[in-house]
Amino acid sequence: AAFAARYQSPDSPYSYPDLNVAGAWAGRLDNRGETVALLTPQLDPVCAVTYRPDGSWPRRADGQGSSIELRDPASIPTNAPAQTDYLAQGRHWRASPLYHGSPGRLDAWVQPIVISESWAGGDRLTDWIELHNPGAEPFDLFGLYLSDQYDQPFRHAFEQGLHVPAEGRLVLSAAEFGFGLSTRGSDILLVSASGTNIARFIDTIDFPAVDREETCGRYERSDGMIDYTELRAATPGEANALPRVGPVVFSEIMYHPAPGLAEYIELVNISHAAIDLCDPAVPTNVWELTGAVQFAFPPGQSLAPWTPLIVCNTNAAAFRTQYAVSDEVPVLGPWTGLLDNAGEDLRLVRPGPPGTDGAVPFYRVDRVEYEPRTPWPLIPDTGGASLERVTLEGYGNDPGNWIRSPSGGTPGRLQANQPPLRIRCVVDPAEGIARFFLEGSPGATYEIQYTDTLAPSAWRLLKTIEDAGPGPIEFRDPESPLPHHRFYRVVRVGE
Repeated sequence: AAFAARYQSPDSPYSYPDLNVAGAWAGRLDNRGETVALLTPQLDPVCAVTYRPDGSWPRRADGQGSSIELRDPASIPTNAPAQTDYLAQGRHWRASPLYHGSPGRLDAWVQPIVISESWAGGDRLTDWIELHNPGAEPFDLFGLYLSDQYDQPFRHAFEQGLHVPAEGRLVLSAAEFGFGLSTRGSDILLVSASGTNIARFIDTIDFPAVDREETCGRYERSDGMIDYTELRAATPGEANALPRVGPVVFSEIMYHPAPGLAEYIELVNISHAAIDLCDPAVPTNVWELTGAVQFAFPPGQSLAPWTPLIVCNTNAAAFRTQYAVSDEVPVLGPWTGLLDNAGEDLRLVRPGPPGTDGAVPFYRVDRVEYEPRTPWPLIPDTGGASLERVTLEGYGNDPGNWIRSPSGGTPGRLQANQPPLRIRCVVDPAEGIARFFLEGSPGATYEIQYTDTLAPSAWRLLKTIEDAGPGPIEFRDPESPLPHHRFYRVVRVGE
C-alpha cells in the first residue's frame, strides 16, 4: 500500500504510469549493507549485489531520499564473473537524482551543473559557494533551491535572471543565499521542486569539520570518482586547486595480515619540522584515528620529519616481535575496532580550537577509503601484503596512488614511498643570476649536472649535495649570468 501510494497514485508527485510491480517481499533492506540476489526457481544465482553505506558507495542513498542506481547499465559485462565484480564496485553506482528513486525506468538525466567549491567561515558573512557549469550554454538557475539542510531543502530560491555562464563558474556569497556554512561540517543541496516536495537532486555534497583557513572542493580521482575534499588554496571563480595533503599522511595499511600477525597502519610526517600530535594551546586535546578504528594519541607524542610511526591492534612489544621492527621506530597501540578485509574508511584527525560551547572540532588531516578490488591493488586471499602509498605528497584517497607491498609489509621502512624531490628556481632580476633550492630525502646524495646541449653524453658535474634534507639547500652556477641557454638536471646517487 505504501509503495502504491507513493509511486502509483495519480495524486503523488512521484507516480509513474504502468509500473510492473511483482508484489511485497518479506524482510527489509539493511541500512548497514547486505547482499541482494536474484535466483532462478531452482535457486541458481542470476546476479547479486552486495551494497554498502560507505566507501565508494553513494552516501545520499543512506536515508536522504535517493536509491542507488547503475551509472551506465549498458556497460555491464555479460560474462558472469565479470558482471559480479562490476556490480560489487560502488563506483559503478550513483545516488538516484530523482527523489525517492526511479522504479520502473532508467533515468537518463545528465547533471547540468555541480557544486564545485565552498568556504565555511563560520560567521554567516564571508561564506561562499561556487557552482560550475561544464556545458556549452549558460544555465538558468530559476526554479532551483539551495540549502545546507536535508530537512529544510528550500532555504534559498533562485530568482529569474541568474545564470551560470557556459563552461564557467558562479560564486554565491552568504549574503546572497541567506545562510551560513558550519565550520563543524555541513551538507550543501541544490534541488528542483514539485510543489512543496523535492523533485530532483541537481547536486549534493557534504564536507567535514574544516579549518577556517581551508576551502573544500571537487577533485576527480584517477578512477573517475569525485571526492569533495580540502584544497591547497581557495580559487573562487577559477579551476580548483589540488587537494591539500598532510602534513601527516597514511603511508602503509596492513588490513589483511598473515594469520597470527597484527593489523597496522603507518604514518609519516611529510613536513620539514617535528609535529606535536596535539593542540599546542590545549595539549590534552590530541590527534585521533577514526572511522574503521579508534585511537587517541598519547599527550606529548610528536613525530619527526620523514619519520614513520606505527599504530596497530596489539601492544608495541608484540608488534616488534612479529614484524622485527627496531626500537627506533615509534609503535603505538592497541586501537579499538578492526580493518575490514571488505573495505573500510580510515581518517586521521586533529583537534581545532574549542568553541564557545566547549565542543572541540576535529579537522581531517588525511583519509583513505580502501577496497579489496580493482582499481585498488589486489591483496591475496591468504593475506600478508599491505597497501603502500606511492607518492607521499600525492592525494591519499586515490587508488592510483597505492601499490601492493611485498609479503609481510614494510612497517617502519619507507621503501616504495620515498619523500619527493623538490627543486625551486629564483632569478635575481637585477643581476640575472639563477638561485636553485633543492629539498630531497634525508641522508640521500644528489649530483647537480648541467649541459649547454641536450646531446646524451654532454652532461657535466656542477655540484654534489650530500644529506639533502630536511631543509632547502641553495646552489648557484658560478658561470652565471650566461649569454646562452643552459640545462640542469638532478641525479640521485646510487639509483
